[in-house]
Amino acid sequence: MQLSDQISKTSLSPREANVANYLMKGFNAKEIASYEGISVGTVRCHIKSIYPKMGVSSQSQLCGIIIELLLQKKNTQ
Repeated sequence: MQLSDQISKTSLSPREANVANYLMKGFNAKEIASYEGISVGTVRCHIKSIYPKMGVSSQSQLCGIIIELLLQKKNTQ
């Protein structure tokens, strides 16, 4: 299962899940904007929406939560 598929099972929109996937891989807002063809401001708005939905306040916390989700998924298979 792709990371973006796992993230999308949360309350994130498809675009937010895609941005979260980039964040998990270590990309910054400018890089994400370039790859997705959207403005840096739009990326930052997505990030501001992602953090409260995932219950985090930083990129490193987001990574930790996503790793936990993946581990839970692996342990249930």
